[in-house]
Amino acid sequence: MISIIIPTYQHGNTILETLESIFNQTYQDFEVIVVNDGSTDDTKKKLEIALKKWPNKIKVINQERKGANAARNKGFYESKGDFLFFCDADVVLKKDALEKMINTFKKHPEASYVYSSFKFGWKTFPSFDFDEERLKKMPYISMMSLIRREHFPGFDEKIKKFQDWDLWLTMLEKG
Repeated sequence: MISIIIPTYQHGNTILETLESIFNQTYQDFEVIVVNDGSTDDTKKKLEIALKKWPNKIKVINQERKGANAARNKGFYESKGDFLFFCDADVVLKKDALEKMINTFKKHPEASYVYSSFKFGWKTFPSFDFDEERLKKMPYISMMSLIRREHFPGFDEKIKKFQDWDLWLTMLEKG
């Protein structure tokens, strides 16, 4: 099972579209945990709509503003899946995104995480083959990657930028 953890702050305008793309996935063995990190827009109202639309399929946690990494860690502690997928609250996934990633894990059981290229606005950010030296020099792996639960070290809650790069470097350091 995949635990899809969505930290959100002020994403009332995008959270329902993100959830729609998750519930339309071809791979359906997942749980969804949304951590509302003190939003003051209509995020809470939109999450109430989501709970009605997908009853018993979403766990919503409302907390005071603590930052994205604290929200991600909170979602992790509440999760049960063998794999973790930290999804931003303004992302629209292709229908087969989770299926492709889980199938890649099946082909590579030694891997700690699986990542892909992604599109941000009009620009595509291509993925590179895994390269330790390149990773030390540049953040080329997206946060929206599938992580093996037992290899996840947690997010450093003091970091406000490059949280994803810090995670991958921490995991690299731990082997």
